[in-house]
Amino acid sequence: MYELVNLLLNRKAIGNRWVLNQKMDGRKRARLVAKGYLQVKGIDYSEIFSPVICYESICLMFTLAALENWYITGLDVKTVFLYQKLNKEIYMKQPKGFTTRGQGSKVMRPTMCVVWP
Repeated sequence: MYELVNLLLNRKAIGNRWVLNQKMDGRKRARLVAKGYLQVKGIDYSEIFSPVICYESICLMFTLAALENWYITGLDVKTVFLYQKLNKEIYMKQPKGFTTRGQGSKVMRPTMCVVWP
């Protein structure tokens, strides 16, 4: 969910890298992630957001456990990928080895963002 565009003046493209994992059943998974840690606060971004479980949900689980005499050894919170519209222009370099022929100087501009929990 991106488009290739020319990098605007006074803008910086974020680098990226591949994250490769092997699941328990032997399947392999690859994700392309942005190197957001290279950004500088106040220049490249102004705020940070990370979706987390809300405090009330934790209280509810402990309350149910106390009322029902459940024994809790741990909680595992499952979430899904959250897609949200971007409100700012972000540019990312094309991944090494996967540049589009004849458009190697262009950068990727995402149209939607995947927020990892």
